[in-house]
Amino acid sequence: TGLQVEINTISSAFGGLSFLVSRLHKFLIERFEIPTYNVTNLPPNNTTKNISDALALAHTLHSNKDSVVMMVVNSGEINSTDQRLVEYKLWEDHHVRLIRRSLTDVAQRAALNEVTKELTIDGYVVAVCYYRSGYQPSDYPTQQEWNARLLMERSIAIKCPNINYHLVGTKKMQQILAEPGMVEKFVSDASSVSLLRSCFAGLYSLDPDDNPEQIIKQVLSDPDSYVMKPQREGGGNLLHGESMVSALNNMPPSERAAYIIMDKIVPKATDTPVILRNGNLAIMDAISELGIYGIYIGSDNKEYTNSAAGILVRTKSRNDADGGVCAGVAVLDSPHLVD
Repeated sequence: TGLQVEINTISSAFGGLSFLVSRLHKFLIERFEIPTYNVTNLPPNNTTKNISDALALAHTLHSNKDSVVMMVVNSGEINSTDQRLVEYKLWEDHHVRLIRRSLTDVAQRAALNEVTKELTIDGYVVAVCYYRSGYQPSDYPTQQEWNARLLMERSIAIKCPNINYHLVGTKKMQQILAEPGMVEKFVSDASSVSLLRSCFAGLYSLDPDDNPEQIIKQVLSDPDSYVMKPQREGGGNLLHGESMVSALNNMPPSERAAYIIMDKIVPKATDTPVILRNGNLAIMDAISELGIYGIYIGSDNKEYTNSAAGILVRTKSRNDADGGVCAGVAVLDSPHLVD
């Protein structure tokens, strides 16, 4: 059974590139007849199409059919190639226009009709706000970026995610959902509850109201078995080893409460061939993390779609405790299923 690492609602990238990586590996296995792999063991991975189809469905729910999808991006976006693949597929299959704007752009040029709550920017009516930025404190350098987020939230545009779903992705919510009786509030079937709980790693509160002294004592006595996680999406934010010990010993309780403790997940490492940045081939003692893209569109009283949209595999050296692809630590990969 796999163990859940986290839920990301904005930092959910590579829907375009993961599709291409799957195609690349399928091509290489077939073209060069690599005996250690069987192409039938590569699961289908139509992430680009599924994500663009979901954006198109959301777009149809807006009353103005000439409206656009607005992808909210960083001003100096470094992942535009991946994002463009979704943009082009959305136009190719559905003729829905996607525009790219930063939070600063929205703050300076967007407007909200206070009667209809329609959001406009640069002459476009916005049907969907698709956040690819806005999950890091650095994305809000001034108050105007926060104002932009509030403006979009107040509009009738469908938000991906809205603020409620964004908050559901925090580590604190993940820790609370793992507490006894919490999953049962949402799922009544006992076997489904058991299956869900089998995916939870140990999660522990550091809130002073939850009396965290015992878990802190455990972590300090065996720091290699735990990680300390902040309320953040994306890689590069974990505290572990000496940095975690120092934080637990020196942070005031109010600051420490912004983190949770999680059992360290130790997957099996395998010898994996990788191509380095210099073009050389190397064998890495590597571990992999599987991500599942999920799509949900719904209102207070209707569910329009609820499905998996594809997979993402990130592979990195077992010696790298934290960090993803954009951080320069991991590489995109695809699964090869075996018994």
